[in-house]
Amino acid sequence: DRTAKLWDLATGVKRFDWNPDSQPVRAVAKSNDGKRIALGGKSISIIDAVTGLELQQIQIDQGYVRMLKFAPDDSRLVAGTHIDATSPSASDGRLLTWSTKDWSLYPSWPDVSGEGIWAMAYSSDVRWFASGGTSGKITLRDANRGSVVSRMTHGSGWISSLAFSSDSKHLAAGCWDASGKKTNSVPIRIWELENLKLIQEIEGHSLAFFALDYSSDGKRLISGGSAGDLRFWDTADYTLRARIELPKTGWVHSARFTPDSLGLLCITGRQRNGCDILVMRSQRR
Repeated sequence: DRTAKLWDLATGVKRFDWNPDSQPVRAVAKSNDGKRIALGGKSISIIDAVTGLELQQIQIDQGYVRMLKFAPDDSRLVAGTHIDATSPSASDGRLLTWSTKDWSLYPSWPDVSGEGIWAMAYSSDVRWFASGGTSGKITLRDANRGSVVSRMTHGSGWISSLAFSSDSKHLAAGCWDASGKKTNSVPIRIWELENLKLIQEIEGHSLAFFALDYSSDGKRLISGGSAGDLRFWDTADYTLRARIELPKTGWVHSARFTPDSLGLLCITGRQRNGCDILVMRSQRR
């Protein structure tokens, strides 16, 4: 319905609705201190998470915002954009970065291929920033300077998910199979960042997966995608430890561990048919 909504997960009550400029909201990010929410479309609106009031509006000179990410220390907001809103596969994206102190635009991070951005991640130590999209390559940057450290090839598909381990030593990446064949397996690849070395390749989901997250204790990696299930991997050897089927929910678009690693927030659904928000809680690690 083109809006963004804020829910109280303890009560299930909706707190706010937003629809900036009556344009579709395509990206949402919440600051790590929980005080601000960024909404992206043809512009970016910064919302007070307590009052629901708009604090700042940032104009985008062309295209639309596809991804938003606050730095772990909330000092910056990064937007991944597409120029052509009618063609998500177009290789025409940019990375834009603002200071959250005064919302001034930093000098543009250098583009490497002009790809459409589909995935972004910050390492928790704010040393690394990774992005990926339609080129099938992962761009690893110095998170402070924006300079490109490495370009890592994942495969022929689009990069659709990225996650750093809690100790910032590993980067996990997943993709969307460009062939569109549901029988094709798309792997999760794990890079060791100190030496920029591929250390693990896990047979993941078919066609696509969009959700990757490491638990805060570093012991598990969760993945989810077009198969409509969640898979839990032991990070000691990246073996599959558990699989949860989510019946009649469609694709898994997002899955995040809670800070104590005991809970899980999952967003599922099919395009144009709405979505479900699932909250799961475990009694043990």
